[in-house]
Amino acid sequence: FLGAKKNKQIYSFMLLLAAFIAWSAGSLFLRLSLYPSERFWYEVSVSGIFLVPFLIYNFIYYFTGKNAPFTKNIYMVTWIFLAALNIVDVFIKHPQITLADGSKAFAFSITPWIIVPLFYAVLTLWSAARMIISNVRDDGVPIDVYRPLMAGVVIMFLGVSSDVIPFMGSFPTDTLVCGINSICIYYTLYKKRLIPLSRIASNSSTYLLSAVFTTLALASIYPSADSFYSRNFSQFSAYKTFVFAVLFSVMTTIVYNIIRLLMNNLFVKNIEAREGALKSFGSEINKTLDMTEIMELYKCYLKSNIQAGNAFICVPSAKKHGYSATAAIKDYTLSEITLSENSPVILALKRHGRAIKYSDFRRTLEYKSLWESEKRMLGEINADLLVPVMYDKLLVGITIMTPKTDGKPYSFNEISFMESTAAILSIALKNASLYSSLQREARIDSLTGLYNRSYFTQCALKEFELAKHDVISYMIFNLDDFHLFNELYGSMEGDKMLCEFANILSSVISSNGIVCRYSGKEFAVFLPFCSPSRALEYSSQMKSRLDDFLRTYPVSPKRTLTFSCGI
Repeated sequence: FLGAKKNKQIYSFMLLLAAFIAWSAGSLFLRLSLYPSERFWYEVSVSGIFLVPFLIYNFIYYFTGKNAPFTKNIYMVTWIFLAALNIVDVFIKHPQITLADGSKAFAFSITPWIIVPLFYAVLTLWSAARMIISNVRDDGVPIDVYRPLMAGVVIMFLGVSSDVIPFMGSFPTDTLVCGINSICIYYTLYKKRLIPLSRIASNSSTYLLSAVFTTLALASIYPSADSFYSRNFSQFSAYKTFVFAVLFSVMTTIVYNIIRLLMNNLFVKNIEAREGALKSFGSEINKTLDMTEIMELYKCYLKSNIQAGNAFICVPSAKKHGYSATAAIKDYTLSEITLSENSPVILALKRHGRAIKYSDFRRTLEYKSLWESEKRMLGEINADLLVPVMYDKLLVGITIMTPKTDGKPYSFNEISFMESTAAILSIALKNASLYSSLQREARIDSLTGLYNRSYFTQCALKEFELAKHDVISYMIFNLDDFHLFNELYGSMEGDKMLCEFANILSSVISSNGIVCRYSGKEFAVFLPFCSPSRALEYSSQMKSRLDDFLRTYPVSPKRTLTFSCGI
């Protein structure tokens, strides 16, 4: 846990964990009558109890990302004040110690004023619950994220309530509920991927857990064990300390191996298998910068590692102003799958940056503003899980997954696995995009958007090899006295005219040839399988189209713009 990346959420959990430790450890040390005194450990335990409601609120405050510092500070000051009042026994009186059958018993008593902190605890936890409800309803956060946290709070509140009921006696429920609540909160942080669950399975964590368990077990049975040893092995009383030390070591070793075996079966095997798959995928996908190859590798990876009925891979589409499916692991009409750039689904994925279950999204207010066509499309493909592919807070892709083939819902581990895969994919897509941009910059004239001279030559040579046994035409266009046009209208108008001429030329030639900006005011066209007479027709169309444009030119030309063409 100490190795986790620290932020306000982690620090708030550390404070809450400290309160739990004070509560449960103080209670335990009180019953063991440890140094310095029972009264000291009682105050430590009760102070922890009084601070827990606020620290739960504080944790949820940062966990949900809310911004209400005034309310938070009011709760903080009030709970510190209530904890200070209890030091003088305003709510719970310090325990009376009695001896029964040679062992100590602690009798706790409460005052009628206990209703005040109980009421305020309910109010504080209710405020925390409202933040969760708002986060789920308004922000579209899946309710599954909060279920462990809410379960832990309910268990804690019931445990505390049982302590103030007279007939419950002095049963130590506080230590139990603190442990359960800590585990629930830890799991909540894990579900938000703030703390990896695999840390529990580390050697140090396992050994610490084994040592704590063995120590508590021996502490609880020590009086009986000591009496049994003295009664049956009195002749070996000189070796009693050594025997108990060996017993502790043996018990710790046995417990350690049992816990380690359980941890391996629960976490390590699955984690190692998934990490192996991710490592292999990352290695393969980073070997290519071709977008098509990347998509094919991703498809194969999904088929091998995810039991989805189908999965659709969507990437940004400039033509459709949104995200369109370009691949699927099973055959489907991909042209029908498109989400607009301003779709509530897209906005939710960008805002949260993590996978969203479609069933959870349908319970949010954002779903109501979703276009009916998009609702129908997501329903028809049976969308179940939407996994964003994020890079530097930019949404570079989406994987829409249908329900699993075995009918079971996607587990949190499977969702986390998909998000880790998306993180690797995002880097590959970004690298491919950068490579494509660099290629375009190296091939395209930045002003007109046509091919530059260098790339035009490469393409023309390839086309020449294909058409060298057939007819080929080559055209050169030169804008006559273009420097005079620049002098009359300025270089900005000259650039606009060059762009317009390039657009007209591209429109006329279309896909029948290769067009480039050959030099400043010269343009070249390579026409494979095209006769000279057909090339002459293209030049006539150019003249006609340019004349039409100049007639509608917003500035009355002081000189007619013409071009020369050689075929």
